[in-house]
Amino acid sequence: MPTEVLVMCTGCGQPQQARDGRCEACGVVLPEAPRPGSSVPEAPFFLLELGGRILAGVGRRLTYRADATVPPTLVELSSLRSVRLGRRFFLEPLAIVPLAGVVTLLVPSARPLTAALSILGLLVALLWRHSFLVLEFRDGRKVRWPLGTALIGSERSRRIDAGCAAALQGLVAHGVDAQDARGGLWRRA
Repeated sequence: MPTEVLVMCTGCGQPQQARDGRCEACGVVLPEAPRPGSSVPEAPFFLLELGGRILAGVGRRLTYRADATVPPTLVELSSLRSVRLGRRFFLEPLAIVPLAGVVTLLVPSARPLTAALSILGLLVALLWRHSFLVLEFRDGRKVRWPLGTALIGSERSRRIDAGCAAALQGLVAHGVDAQDARGGLWRRA
C-alpha cells in the first residue's frame, strides 16, 4: 500500500496531498514536503568507526557519536572556521610514576614492584597515542572530539590514520579549512 504524504496549507490550514502547486481551497502556494522514495540518502564522504565512536561527513554536516548510548552530535560545515586533527602522548599512565615513588619511600621492600610499575607507565605513555579532532567554529568556540587511543603501528592506529586522511580530503573538498596537526611525536593541535 503506497504511503500518502499530506501537507497543511499555510493560508487556510486545509490538509492535502503533497505536490507542487497551489492549495485547492484558497490558492496559496503549498509548502514543500518530502515524498516517499523521492530522496536518495547521501553516501558519507568519509566514515570513521572506532570501537563505538563514529565520525562521519554526510552532505554538508559532520556527525559524531561518542558511543551507542549517546545521541549523535551534528555540526553544519558552514558553521566551521577550521578543523584540526591532532595526536598526543597518552599521558595518563604517567600518574603511576609519582605514586610508585611514594610507595617506595613508605615501603622499601616494594621497590621491585614499584620500579616495574613505573617502567610500565612510562612505556605505555611512550608507545600509545591519543587521537582527536578539534573543531573551531566561526563564533570562536572550540570543541574537541576524541577519536581514540592506539598503540603505535597497530591495526587500530592505521585505521585511525586512514580515516583521518579521508576526513581531511573530504573536508577540504567541501570547502572547510582542514589541517593535519598529527605530525611528529611531540606535535599537538
